[in-house]
Amino acid sequence: MATGIIVTLGITDEEFENAIGEAAGAKRIDLAHAKAFSLGPVDIVPSLRTIKGPDGERVIEPKVMQVLIALGEKEGAILSRDDLIERCWEGRVVGESSINRVISLLRSALKSVCGEGLCVENVPKVGYRLLLDPNWQPALREADTGPEAQGAAPMPSAPTKERRWGSIVLAAGLAALLAIVAGAYALWPSAAPQPVERLKVAMLPLKAGDGVDPLYARGLEAELRTQLARVGRMEVTSSESARILFEKGLSADEICRKLGADYAWIGSLNVEADRVTLSANLIRSGTKQSAFSETLSSAPGAAQTLPLRTARAITTALGRPVANRLSETPVAASDFRLYLTALGLIKTRGDAQRIAALEILEEVTQRNAQFADGWAGLAKALFLLPYTNADEKMANRRRADEVARKALELDPDTVDALKILGMLDSVPPDQRLAYLERATELDPGDPEAWFWRSMTQEEFILQAQDPVASAAKVVAIDPLWAGSWLSSELAASFGKLDEALGFEESIAQAAVTPSTRLMAQARKAQLEGDLSRFVALMRQAQRTQTETERRFGSKMPLMMAQRLLDLPVTDQPDMAMEPKWKWHMRLADGDLPSRSELLSEGLGGADFWENSELVELAPALFLRDGREAELIDLYDAAFASRNDFLRLARSDGQAHTLIPSVSPYLALAFRRVGREDDANWHVAQAREQLERWKKADTGAIFPVLYELMLASVERDSGRAGALAQRLPDYGWPYSMAHNTPATTSLLRDDPLFEAIRDVPQVRAVLDPIRANLAQEREEVLALGV
Repeated sequence: MATGIIVTLGITDEEFENAIGEAAGAKRIDLAHAKAFSLGPVDIVPSLRTIKGPDGERVIEPKVMQVLIALGEKEGAILSRDDLIERCWEGRVVGESSINRVISLLRSALKSVCGEGLCVENVPKVGYRLLLDPNWQPALREADTGPEAQGAAPMPSAPTKERRWGSIVLAAGLAALLAIVAGAYALWPSAAPQPVERLKVAMLPLKAGDGVDPLYARGLEAELRTQLARVGRMEVTSSESARILFEKGLSADEICRKLGADYAWIGSLNVEADRVTLSANLIRSGTKQSAFSETLSSAPGAAQTLPLRTARAITTALGRPVANRLSETPVAASDFRLYLTALGLIKTRGDAQRIAALEILEEVTQRNAQFADGWAGLAKALFLLPYTNADEKMANRRRADEVARKALELDPDTVDALKILGMLDSVPPDQRLAYLERATELDPGDPEAWFWRSMTQEEFILQAQDPVASAAKVVAIDPLWAGSWLSSELAASFGKLDEALGFEESIAQAAVTPSTRLMAQARKAQLEGDLSRFVALMRQAQRTQTETERRFGSKMPLMMAQRLLDLPVTDQPDMAMEPKWKWHMRLADGDLPSRSELLSEGLGGADFWENSELVELAPALFLRDGREAELIDLYDAAFASRNDFLRLARSDGQAHTLIPSVSPYLALAFRRVGREDDANWHVAQAREQLERWKKADTGAIFPVLYELMLASVERDSGRAGALAQRLPDYGWPYSMAHNTPATTSLLRDDPLFEAIRDVPQVRAVLDPIRANLAQEREEVLALGV
């Protein structure tokens, strides 16, 4: 939203009073249906859980947003803790710490977006209320204070009386503020650009007429979505969720409600010998009325202009400013048709289709060297191209890097090129993050861009912003897509259990099939430690789930739950067929290869340490089996000096995870063979990386686990006990999606934790968890699984 005066207008006094009455009588705050509103300098969109002020924008947890809405519903109202529990926790028993945590998060979020403009006041022994800075007033833009504005009437002064308020619609209750706003609008130069309000469009699948290639239609749909985002600066999604809901027969209005969209786009494509025709309709959510309906056509030789023309027409009809980026696509019509067909092939995600898309895009870009989107499509095809070995994969990625950069040279805002460079290991972490941030800024309705941004933020968490905020966007845009199903585990790993549960609730509410709803309910049960219910629900979901749901929604979670319960893994994930996953599955089962087997596989010396699966899981097994001398031999064969080890650890930007997870094991191994200096050096390296984590203050569980490992090596029982007490705040161990020594070995016979496993504070955490796991195991076995 551009800097300027933001108010909520167009509501009558009667509507305002009705809104207040409905809110006061409600027992539950439903974020999906709560309207956007403003509180002083802060604009609030409950359905997206965003707050935006003069200092920036934040995505807040569902519970935090509910509390903000509750506090903001009545002017000057003080809500007690019981009031908040009734409104935001539905009357459930909630501890003091939970409420304190939410209030603390709310204060922090408000401060980050508006300083002291709006804050939460604690009224001792009574409750909480929102306070608006009495000196706050809408700020004029720089243009309003420049030469053009000189000589204009002065701004009316802000009221000096302290305002304590919380109305749903600020403008309806503050007459003085309306006067200020009116004066401010009078001072604005007429040519000044207006702020662009958020607008979300759910783009339903394009209906292809008789004889129209469905792949071409799907590609045109993707291109139209991109142009709407570019031209109208809208959040447009042609998501998996929109497709599923449409195919299940839901109306446009129902789909809008499910996805929190303002409009639904419906269109059809017909191709004849002399004419290409695109019919477009925009249905307004809630009213079910058409906001735009038009048929655009062109000669076959000019069909490449249709997406841009349609985007311009819709943007103008909605009264939105048309973005400056309106250049025509520099590509021949026949090649543009091939380009759209290639986009349709890429969207299918099949291996054969990706290869075909690559071949088409190679031809298109050779004939149209200035076609930036064509080069970006080629980069994406290369990135997604199937491969048979690591060398082939690296060659594809190198060429994808080269081609994506060419696209950006032609057009620095080519979204697919930004996305690809954001995912390539060859690009420095800070640049990757910047590319993906720009991609989501240009196209906020692209769930894939948000998903890749979240993954990269998690990978380089010490340099990134909150990956959970990006994951929240994925869920909001595309709750029925497999990428959204990973969001709750991510949120839990950052101590945001309420948000994790909220993600699953959003997915369940959007679901239109029993299997999707059951899987969301199962993941909620898993986060709460009810693994028998998790298994039962997942098994029930498998009866009707799609192949995508089976591959990405149930196989991996079931495998991890079975490992946690010490049960046989009944169904290996499809990716287990890849060579590195074969190692992972074997090591996760506690089966460490013999030395001769490692050598025969070419995994001696440096090759061992470059295999991430071995480095992640094998050191604990070497120590468990008393083979620490072999581990040290592998170390000495790979690293002529300590600096060689550091170079390897830093080579992919992951020293902050590799060193604190591996060096404690190496320190223990060196200590066992009498090399105390080497042991102390690895302890120092782990401590140095933990200092980096502390400075970054990410709130993640990983530094807690790493520090617990180091505390055990150092036999610091006091520190270990304090760290262990923090683990349940993350839903540990039920929320952990990866079975590694750092995540679950504290529960097992890992020798690294021998020194602290019986510390009373540690036992106080572990004993109830072990008891629950034993009970859950019996209940799962009783299910006949």
